Amino acid sequence: MNKPISNQKTKSFRVGLYIRLSREDGDKEESSSVTNQREILKRYVSEQPNFFIVKEYVDDGWTGANFDRPKFKEMIADIEAGIIDTVITKDLSRLGRDYIKTGFYLEDYFPKNNIRYVAITDGIDTCIDSTNNDITPFKAIMNDMYAKDISKKIRSVLKEKQKQGEYMCSIPAYGYKRHPTIKNKLIIDEQVRDIVEKIFDMYTNGHGSVEIVKFLNSNKYLSPTGYRKTGIVQDENKNLTRLSNQRLQSGTPEPCCSRNKTNYDWNEVTLCNMLKNEVYIGNTIQNKKSVISYKVKKIRTVEKENQIRVDNTHEAIIDKDTFEKVQCIIEKRGTNTKLKYDYLLRG
Repeated sequence: MNKPISNQKTKSFRVGLYIRLSREDGDKEESSSVTNQREILKRYVSEQPNFFIVKEYVDDGWTGANFDRPKFKEMIADIEAGIIDTVITKDLSRLGRDYIKTGFYLEDYFPKNNIRYVAITDGIDTCIDSTNNDITPFKAIMNDMYAKDISKKIRSVLKEKQKQGEYMCSIPAYGYKRHPTIKNKLIIDEQVRDIVEKIFDMYTNGHGSVEIVKFLNSNKYLSPTGYRKTGIVQDENKNLTRLSNQRLQSGTPEPCCSRNKTNYDWNEVTLCNMLKNEVYIGNTIQNKKSVISYKVKKIRTVEKENQIRVDNTHEAIIDKDTFEKVQCIIEKRGTNTKLKYDYLLRG
């Protein structure tokens, strides 16, 4: 346990500089950049005769809405190890924007561990009896409200783009890639178009998902994850024609070469998700998942009526008649999943 601070005028303070920046919180690069914060903190320390910088902690790109940040946790570990006894930030929002947890550290954790906390531009110094310290809880609430407002605005802009049919998912669906010039637009990835068509064709001709998965894996077709890992993209100079119609129809295996075996890890879940995905008939359905709140990042499923659906946003790979036929087959097979006996002609 650190010894209590007895006389701040004569005591030497072992300082940890904490810097945080996040565009997600609406931080302005000019005023809140890492360089700007570092200069302000070092200038302040240089003006204090009994302050000595021990360590610097920088969480660049981490939101203040939660405290699950790598360098912040490292700082807490150093506090408990007795390496530092003073924490300095540019302002209170750098420490965090969650007023509940910020209050915990200011009112509970720091005092219990004899930690002096200073927020320079807010005039907060826990070793000095000041009215600025008294209004700290209100500043923490304002910082929290600001983060909440920014989160609402970002989500509003995102949903508006989704309603306009823009593809806002981080990874394009297998069979598609991003348009080279039009932002948030999908175009067909000719390198794997044939394999998507093969999957739907096999399913409509009576082949089950297990059989199709075995076919894809045994013939060394890269799975969606494996395809992304290899970084294979359309490149005319390299003449990448490994997924030609002729090879798909003949079932000729692809040479393994030096690719990792795990790149061919097709499974039923991936396959079934593809068969149900309307992206292959040119429709875009988004907002299927969402976080609980700007603080709680746990993902939850959005009700179907609240999902955002826009038809004919891009070129289709599968015609609508084939897609509807697949959905009928899936529904028929699904209704019989609870049967006690597995009949030969089921589905």
